[in-house]
Amino acid sequence: MTNLLITIFLGPLGIHKFMQKKYGLGILYLFTFGLFGIGWIVDIIIAVCNLDNKKQKNSNDEYINSLYARMNQELINNSVISAYIEKYSKGVEEIEAMWSVMYNLKIVSGQQADIFISKCYENLADLQNMLQAERKYNYGGDMPLKVPAYVRLAMLYEKQEKYQEAINICAEAIQAGAVNDGNKGKMYGRLARLIKKSGINVSDDILQLSMRT
Repeated sequence: MTNLLITIFLGPLGIHKFMQKKYGLGILYLFTFGLFGIGWIVDIIIAVCNLDNKKQKNSNDEYINSLYARMNQELINNSVISAYIEKYSKGVEEIEAMWSVMYNLKIVSGQQADIFISKCYENLADLQNMLQAERKYNYGGDMPLKVPAYVRLAMLYEKQEKYQEAINICAEAIQAGAVNDGNKGKMYGRLARLIKKSGINVSDDILQLSMRT
């Protein structure tokens, strides 16, 4: 811009040529009024073109830098989400392995059962952290239709005859959207069966959950 302004206002005197260290042309411009005005006009056009090219280059540089910044941020976001997914997935594998052992050995109470219950609730907390991270970075964040921790807790509580806890877990799962449990009736049918089996008078809200299809 400075070069353009000097060329426009002082071009006939060759000042812009002197600034470019083109002293011979500067002297020639000085004594010929910018090569009779022709050289001056040409230099103005060149200065305008150079200014436009500079602006375009700056714009391109800004776009490329912005693109790289977004790419780096995507990598960071993906690594954060991947860490949550990995932790949740490993927790699911651990729960299913523990449940297989307990089921085959018919373990429904005691220290191992208590540890299993703690693992399930820890896995549910990891699931919520994963979903929150996915929502934060616009990667969906929808609740899985089947959450093993919900299913296994409901099954274990039923075996322990802790029907209220089993009912609460089923209701929580349905409200969260984790309605699949591997059976045809899904969590709705499991909840209805638990209510009938236990004889517990549940609230109308819980009863309505068991009637969904």
